Amino acid sequence: MTRISLSWETYITVFNSFSIIRELLQLYQLRLKYFLDAANYMDWAINLSALFYVLPPAGCPCKSPHQMEAAAVCLFLGWLNLVLYLRRLSTYGRFVVMLMTMFQTLLKVLILFILFILAFGVSFYILMGNITSYSTLPRSLMKTFIMTLGELNFEASFVTQEDIGYSVLSYGIFILFALVMPIILMNMLIGLAVGDIDNIQKNAVMDRYRVQVELLLALEESLPKWLLRRLKVKEHTEYPNHKKSIWTKMWMIFCDLGRAHGDGFDQSDQVSVTLSQLKDRVDEQDIRSKEMERILNEQLEVLNELNRRLRGNEEGTGRRIMNWFGLQ
Repeated sequence: MTRISLSWETYITVFNSFSIIRELLQLYQLRLKYFLDAANYMDWAINLSALFYVLPPAGCPCKSPHQMEAAAVCLFLGWLNLVLYLRRLSTYGRFVVMLMTMFQTLLKVLILFILFILAFGVSFYILMGNITSYSTLPRSLMKTFIMTLGELNFEASFVTQEDIGYSVLSYGIFILFALVMPIILMNMLIGLAVGDIDNIQKNAVMDRYRVQVELLLALEESLPKWLLRRLKVKEHTEYPNHKKSIWTKMWMIFCDLGRAHGDGFDQSDQVSVTLSQLKDRVDEQDIRSKEMERILNEQLEVLNELNRRLRGNEEGTGRRIMNWFGLQ
């Protein structure tokens, strides 16, 4: 093992040790709330897989297959975790929310996809088991999944094969598969994703503020009280007409704290959009309140009419009783 690789493994070990200590402190501070955040589970998976790969630091230079797998999992989850952190930035947060929403939509219809893949995959395995792509059940299911994405590969499965068992039924199931999976189900998934994106774009500004507020609250809860008292800003002066430095401009462009650079809106435009959304909601509530007032007035008129009729019936009954006794 070279000295450079040993130093890198030592650095990774120390860094992961501090990261694990940080996670334990968060667990102590947040209690049960810690287990409600899926990002914490990803952090633990990254730290443990990295430690499993580098330990022992001074061991054999050759890594076991399980350690190589742990390294691949660590890198994969690490980049995904970076994507989740980008959700807090103004420029990229909307796109990350879009991806997460589409992924949730995919999970909702995943059971439906699995059932169709099992139905067609098992059928192809039984009818076309002599073809290499369908020779085993796992291969057949994987081939069916790849074909769902649009790669039907009709020539390799049917044209170049001289002997296809149950050819008539195989052609029929393949035609049904080509109609159902790539056309109907995939277009249904695309339609659901487009609808989710449209809803996200309508509420992009409010979602951005919500994510930033949640981040600030989580950061405030994780810090000790004595440090918060020292870091509390009692007074802040803003000079909007002062010329900003080049570093401030670069920071604002990168983090998009001052304006939504990607859409060409400045901060005043964002406030205008938010006020417009609030105005629409107030107008909607005003319409609903007027409708409720109209319904209540109608019910009041019905009750008054019933009361008038009941009083009329009571007076008529009293006159009949007095006439019967001869009192009038």
